[in-house]
Amino acid sequence: MVEQMKESRKKKLNILISNQCFLKCDGCYNRFKSKELKLDELKEFLQFVKSNEINNLTLSGGDPLTRDDIAEILSFLMKLDFKITLDTVGTTFISDAEISQHKLQKIKNIELFKKLDMLGIPLDGSDDKTISSFRGGRENIFDEQMRILRELDKNEIGFCVNTIYHNKNKSDMSNIHNMIKDFRNLKKWQIFQFMPIGYSGKKNAGKFIVTTNDLLDLDRELKSLKSKSNFDIVLKTAKERSFNYMFIASDGEAYKTDISDSKEVFGDVNKKETWNNIINNL
Repeated sequence: MVEQMKESRKKKLNILISNQCFLKCDGCYNRFKSKELKLDELKEFLQFVKSNEINNLTLSGGDPLTRDDIAEILSFLMKLDFKITLDTVGTTFISDAEISQHKLQKIKNIELFKKLDMLGIPLDGSDDKTISSFRGGRENIFDEQMRILRELDKNEIGFCVNTIYHNKNKSDMSNIHNMIKDFRNLKKWQIFQFMPIGYSGKKNAGKFIVTTNDLLDLDRELKSLKSKSNFDIVLKTAKERSFNYMFIASDGEAYKTDISDSKEVFGDVNKKETWNNIINNL
């Protein structure tokens, strides 16, 4: 099959640092919590992580850009020499935004984001209707996501496009490829098979599940597209991702989940006595 899961061999954490998002997605994987870890709590835990020779972090959410202190978080992690992937919708790269009456300003220090190991932006379709079948909460979502990608490309920020492969967009992969193929700073296109996990993802699973035959068709299509691409194309199946990531929820709970949405908890950032168990189970 097309290249799969290179990152899976690295020990890393996926930290859901925000409990807010620019979108409201029917297929969302997240289990949103009422609390967000404070900067000082994050700093102490991440110093411990680094002291245990864990060098790779993914920051996600919600959306990391909804935090007012995201620049300070990134600067701190960069001083510790982490390799950082940041997954975001990217709204504040192009405009101010408001979430739950909380106003967020357009990002001013764009140079900071050039220092990331990778910046992941979602694109799940080649038009509004296809994207909105999975990701809701914003009008003109296709145009907005393309503006964000053009802004990153113009500023020479290396980025990755992330696509959730599901039943509503499975015939749109070639079209998505056509939309992104000419970006100079696109490093990777990741296609994730939909997983029925999280509150919304599990509730709406019937709309989005794809079959084994769908995946075989996708693999053949991606092999053809790969021959026409100057960037990596990586397929990440649900089976391979199942129980393969250690997540830190926005309130500090550390857990893994499998394809059936069963969750195993390994500790809590708020309880130092559990930190070793978290690290030992990455």
